[in-house]
Amino acid sequence: MKLDHFVIHVENAEIFDRLKKEINPLGFPFAPEKGSSAHGLKTANICIGKQYLQVACLLQPRVSGWNPRWVESYNHGKRGVFSIYIAVGELDVLHKELLQRGLEIPAPESRQTLARASKDILETVTDFLGLGQSKSKKFSPRRCLNLPPIPGTDMDISFLEYREDTEEERKTLLKPNSEEYGITGIQRIKIYLPLWEEGIEFLQKIFPKLLDTTTQQKAELRTSTLLFFRSDPEDGLKLKLEAKAENKPYAGHKFQIENVEIKTVP
Repeated sequence: MKLDHFVIHVENAEIFDRLKKEINPLGFPFAPEKGSSAHGLKTANICIGKQYLQVACLLQPRVSGWNPRWVESYNHGKRGVFSIYIAVGELDVLHKELLQRGLEIPAPESRQTLARASKDILETVTDFLGLGQSKSKKFSPRRCLNLPPIPGTDMDISFLEYREDTEEERKTLLKPNSEEYGITGIQRIKIYLPLWEEGIEFLQKIFPKLLDTTTQQKAELRTSTLLFFRSDPEDGLKLKLEAKAENKPYAGHKFQIENVEIKTVP
């Protein structure tokens, strides 16, 4: 398993330009004009090495193709991070394991069903994942598995099946990228849960090797670590992301998008 991207919903489209002015000088070259504005949704990516933050806002109450739970939450006034995407090699194997651990979830769409989908549908799926520039058949279709939200939050853990032979092409799509300034990737994700016991019980079904320490629970991914902490229920869900900065001038900066803080560390 490896960290892929985050889906963060913001209030309106004007935030994209304000965010660009704020974070570009910090070493995060954000180009919202290269994002997507289609299907009633605006999205743009902040690329950090091999991971990215997909910033999104709904332009109308009804959006076809977007996660229906996210649309409902957005229309009820919820904002912030709605999903953490983790890339896996075999989605069907993972789905079977999650069922065995007691999660009631639908099966991911079959490869055969997606292969028969129309070109327009495949392009829509690609747009919604924030990599709409790709023309390669290797990138379409992509199979996803969205789990229920973590108890007490509006955020789910989602899984995305990637083909290993798309890695090089994927790098060409994640541009502009903070790697240009020596910010090479997100290493640590601190997640503060408002419902601790219920949240950890749920997460143990997803990450059976979740490590219990004195003050936190930890799940190791291929190049990143998820750290779960207890938070005050009144504070709600919060995330703090730590991105590796190899160039000293770009270390020690931070910015905020709704309930997600991004900080560069040496």
